[in-house]
Amino acid sequence: SSTVSSIGTSEDVQSFNFVHDNPNLKITSQPLDGFNYVRWAQSVKLFVGGRGKIRFLLGTEKEPAKSDLKYAKWFSDDSMMRNWLINFMQPTISAGYLFTNNAHLIWESLHKVYSQRENNARIFQLSNEIGILN
Repeated sequence: SSTVSSIGTSEDVQSFNFVHDNPNLKITSQPLDGFNYVRWAQSVKLFVGGRGKIRFLLGTEKEPAKSDLKYAKWFSDDSMMRNWLINFMQPTISAGYLFTNNAHLIWESLHKVYSQRENNARIFQLSNEIGILN
């Protein structure tokens, strides 16, 4: 006896993503604390990319006009993205992003603020270690 496998339709995939997209999903085990940005951002990209929503972070999913029929779906998806991002930050960080207009703006701002901070912390740590060796 043989088993026939079938590939789901795009409707099935959309349903799967919809059922599994909720604000309580755990993106990463470590929320953004200001010093773990690179690891946190990579975890977020993997999580979001696996749900077909990376375009919201990259800014390639443009906001339609409010009068456009696609606006409600865009707003719902972008709100979910903002919720995921904000829920996986330390409260002292997330408070500054609650009123940001879209997920892409949050993502870009976090990159500007925190990507260098982690590098600077590592440079400081290495320079201390070098000092100990001397």
